[in-house]
Amino acid sequence: MGISISGGQLSNLLTKKNTAFLDEKNALLVKGLSYSDYIQVDDTGARHRGKNGFCTQIGNQSFTFFKGSTNKSKHNFLSILQGSNTGYRLNQTAYDYLKRLKSFSNWDLFSVEYHSQAEVFFTSENEWLTYLHCQPYSKGSYKILTEAAMIGYLSQDIFRENLMILSDEAKQFDINNNAACWVHAERKLTKLTPEGSEQTRFKERKLNQFWRLYKSLKAEMKKGEISHQRKYQFRVRFDNLCKALPNFKKLNAELAHIHSMKLTLLRGLENRVIPLHNNLSESDIREFVKRRKISGCTKSEDGQEAVTTYLSLKKTCQRHNISFMDYLDDRLQHLNKLPYLTEYITNPP
Repeated sequence: MGISISGGQLSNLLTKKNTAFLDEKNALLVKGLSYSDYIQVDDTGARHRGKNGFCTQIGNQSFTFFKGSTNKSKHNFLSILQGSNTGYRLNQTAYDYLKRLKSFSNWDLFSVEYHSQAEVFFTSENEWLTYLHCQPYSKGSYKILTEAAMIGYLSQDIFRENLMILSDEAKQFDINNNAACWVHAERKLTKLTPEGSEQTRFKERKLNQFWRLYKSLKAEMKKGEISHQRKYQFRVRFDNLCKALPNFKKLNAELAHIHSMKLTLLRGLENRVIPLHNNLSESDIREFVKRRKISGCTKSEDGQEAVTTYLSLKKTCQRHNISFMDYLDDRLQHLNKLPYLTEYITNPP
């Protein structure tokens, strides 16, 4: 005897009446952001309804979360982080974000600080937009102001204090307190094509310096609290790594770029638990890509949500050595032997 089931029936089983799974997935992100010292992020293409779309991954050693979307803008990333807890807050974190943006005018910055001497907070997009239209800000600044207000809300109301975001330098992930991946930083150095034996020696010298510094920093982070003297020594070594060499213009340009990432590449001096690379996120994204190659694009909103929901839950189960089949069996039969997956996200030591 066997079971006869149509493709439509199978699709309905996976995409309908899965609210409990969706709620558990969304709860992972909420608790992960409030309990974690850092998160790792990445994204990839994901066709939906025959159009190009994207899938964003957020996670760390305790959880992983996937979300499909139509674009990969910074606003989209911030919306994913906020989830259903929408908010806009102009506070010091928001001002700090605006100050470091070269595209934001000094006049608008002065205007924001002057007209927002008391902290500004709204819980809906309509309220926020109404506030913007009543202020003397230029319309061209609305987008950046909205990003700043969303970041201000996240930092105060959603994130664990001093949460760091580790990424591959993608602009949409560039908000306050970022950390950069050493593996991505090194790739452009590796791709350089030397002209002659001298440039070959220069390239090899810098690559050796790069990975020696990486290994030293990784070892130092495992030892315990890093002294001020050791932090200073690592910063000096980083500066020496990025010093220009004669007769190799392309190499010097890449070294200058790496030097501009000094703060984000040396985040390990401030937070000893943060990884120095983004391999975990890349591994998670790779599994999504495998499924995309097999199943193609999603054709409904329910289908898109189901793909990211089950993958989020499966990868989180794997983080904690839980069989995904055992997890599904427990939830579908209401056995209640396995705790809610958020219980595995605990305060860092």
